[in-house]
Amino acid sequence: MKGTPIIPKTSKERARIAPSAPASPPSAPASPPSAPASPASPLTPVSPPAPLHAAPRIHLLTTRPAVSSPELCWGHRQKSDDLSKIPYTTMCIKESLRLYPAVPGISRKLTKTMTFIDGRSMPEGSYIGAGLYAHHRNSTIWENPKVLDPLRFLPENVSKRHPHAFLPFSAGPRNCIGQNFAMNEMKVVIAQTLRRYQLMADPARPPKVAARLVLCSLNGIYIKIKPLQPGATTSLSMKMP
Repeated sequence: MKGTPIIPKTSKERARIAPSAPASPPSAPASPPSAPASPASPLTPVSPPAPLHAAPRIHLLTTRPAVSSPELCWGHRQKSDDLSKIPYTTMCIKESLRLYPAVPGISRKLTKTMTFIDGRSMPEGSYIGAGLYAHHRNSTIWENPKVLDPLRFLPENVSKRHPHAFLPFSAGPRNCIGQNFAMNEMKVVIAQTLRRYQLMADPARPPKVAARLVLCSLNGIYIKIKPLQPGATTSLSMKMP
């Protein structure tokens, strides 16, 4: 069973994700000649448009080239354990959440006086706001913050950052109680979609991002879906309220 997952663009990236790939199985005995399969044509990367609150930021993920990989080539009935076996897909999801968090900002009520690094302070009981959209693009935390780079979430890179550098689901006792379910849901949707289809952004109709209670698109989401099996390219529009 073959698939087209989100995988590294270069051999260097692939080596960092899977440094010890298993040896290829012995080739099967020769079979009668058949019609040659059409070679897969990789997507041409495009500049990341401004995606939206969608399930799950598929528009941004279309900017990654589609290359065949064993990461999603499961040859058995999928189980929950398989979700931990797609590390690069997971990193792509996290990087898209960094650039376009579902909730662009949060607020909190101070339970004690807070003193900032410049010496100013706010008294207990004050309400403060945290802009997660801006926080995830802070150049003092993220190198080239506007660049889509899933390798930021390699374990060795994550360990160099503060635990609160990445807050797509907030943090502390009032964080999102459904974050694990949300991550698993996104992995399942992306894995099942990319095993069957090649996704391409529609450069003529990029989303117009807007910050509401959640990050959304004012004009919907337009992507093109091409079945991996022979067939015509179709267009899908997801309109958000």
